[in-house]
Amino acid sequence: LVYKAPEKVTALPAQAPKSKFKAFVLADITTGTSTPKSYGLDVKHALAPLEGQRENELELLLKGKFKELAIVAEKYREVENVLSTISVPGEAHEIHLELVNAFQKLADLSYTMARANENPIEALTAGQKFEKTGAGLEKTFQDINAYFTKSGTTFETKDKINFTLYVSQ
Repeated sequence: LVYKAPEKVTALPAQAPKSKFKAFVLADITTGTSTPKSYGLDVKHALAPLEGQRENELELLLKGKFKELAIVAEKYREVENVLSTISVPGEAHEIHLELVNAFQKLADLSYTMARANENPIEALTAGQKFEKTGAGLEKTFQDINAYFTKSGTTFETKDKINFTLYVSQ
């Protein structure tokens, strides 16, 4: 897998790009013979576009920074696309399904928020859904970490990734 930085967004798309699927299902997840460690490293690679600090998506919406929201949406879509191709150990396929679907939803909601100047009510509703999806994603990451702990998988410091996830409390 090779990380390719997204192209710079100079204008908002005419309409939000649609996901390939309405929602992923278990049959879409490639269950393979990968080890928990190789799976974890693949997930780390998939999350690379989100690494580091960034501005809160809801603040971007409220500040009218729609191009920046579109860039974030592209990053979420990129994460979704890479995650959907990862070979997943059988014990983790349900958790992985939740992960892929959460990033698909974050991408869709971010695109909707980026179009707030055209449909502000829909954008604000998307903002509320975004917070709930983020909270669900936080739980999914807790479940993935529990999976790694249960399988006895450990990672070196260099194998960890840090990114900010804004969720409602």
